Amino acid sequence: MKKLMCISLVLVSLLHMLSSCGGGGDSVLEKISKAMDELSSYEADGELNITAYCYNEKLNITGESKSIYSEEEDLYYYSKSDINIKHASFTTSTTFLEAYNEGEYLLTYAVGDEKTRLRSEHTEAEITEYFEDRSEFGSILSGYSNISTSKNERNGYDVKLWNYDKKTIRALNASYGFPLEKSGATITDISVTISTHSNYLINEINIDYVFSSDDFSGSEKTLYSNYEAAEKIVSGLSVRNYTAVSDARVVSTLMSRLTEKTISDEDSFKSEYKVKYSIMGVKEEITQEYDVSYAYTDNGYEFDVDKQAGDEKHHEKYEAGMYTLDGEDAEELSYYEARMYIDALMDPFSFTPAGITKIEKTEGEAGTVIYTLDIYVNQTPIYDVAKQTISSIGAKYLRTNAQMQIEFKGDELVSINYLIEPVGQIHIGGYNYLEISIDIEAKTTFE
Repeated sequence: MKKLMCISLVLVSLLHMLSSCGGGGDSVLEKISKAMDELSSYEADGELNITAYCYNEKLNITGESKSIYSEEEDLYYYSKSDINIKHASFTTSTTFLEAYNEGEYLLTYAVGDEKTRLRSEHTEAEITEYFEDRSEFGSILSGYSNISTSKNERNGYDVKLWNYDKKTIRALNASYGFPLEKSGATITDISVTISTHSNYLINEINIDYVFSSDDFSGSEKTLYSNYEAAEKIVSGLSVRNYTAVSDARVVSTLMSRLTEKTISDEDSFKSEYKVKYSIMGVKEEITQEYDVSYAYTDNGYEFDVDKQAGDEKHHEKYEAGMYTLDGEDAEELSYYEARMYIDALMDPFSFTPAGITKIEKTEGEAGTVIYTLDIYVNQTPIYDVAKQTISSIGAKYLRTNAQMQIEFKGDELVSINYLIEPVGQIHIGGYNYLEISIDIEAKTTFE
């Protein structure tokens, strides 16, 4: 469910989707887009409610969002969502906020009482390009096959969109983390209704989710208001509450790029996992390399993996629901298990904004840009792996130093690289202890 913890409500992003959707669409949609694009400010309030099941226990996902856009004076943008996940007796609360105010981009990510707050300076042109790039991915105003329009009681229009293509549905499932388990249900379609006033300005947007199980249900609703009179929210946006970094935008950009990779019709990457340590003259190095290709086909999901661990080489294949190792011992594997395996090879530590304390930007080779993130690991999946690795060599866990390097060439994600150093101590006799560290590197290179 990692993806679910990292996103805003789907409707939060509709503000910019609408401003960029025109051209080639239905004439009413084009008029809606034009009317919304001409506004200098507006607000949107959304709510989400999904009922699902995970390991035979009901799971409720509820959320609220607030979005504000204004260019009446300086450009201002505010997008905040609060998501609560209740499963059995456990409840997890997550907040995700992006804002642009007085030349500063601000990002907040909070899970429970733990908060990551980052900021960076950007021009209005830079931030506009950033949000336009974000709006091009996952827009529910593309990918539909059916559309109908009708007049409503406000003398405006109700525009209904449904029968979405597979890639759009994959994006939604990836965002919410469906399926949640091996035998879980998925989103199979959505029905979107855009209701307008007589001047084509949006009154509300409703989304109904269709699942592969009748036990699952979900809907979202967003109300638009305060056209040309949006009220800015500045409480909590003081730069004193945020850590200045080179470019905080890379956090959301990476999350979007990884999702794009996950749902791509077909793609490939190479990954390498290294563990190195030295204890009292004894050195150990373990390396695993993977050459991965995967695709969504008429038969579902497929992958090919060439794996090398030390001197051993193996070929893993998944096709038509069956997994084979070196062409032998075929066994059934669910779509969920297959996807989880490839996703774990792509991003072994399930990147989230939690724990980021520093971001530095440097120039790489061949025109690339590298972002180096310092990570406080206690609220991340890195912590468990680091602690288990230290314990596996009989040491007591002390702490972990961790960085992540993200490499881009233009808009393309080139690689992600985790550099992790768990630190522990070994009792060597009497009151004497030896501090030791392990170097873990997990790098994924996209082709």
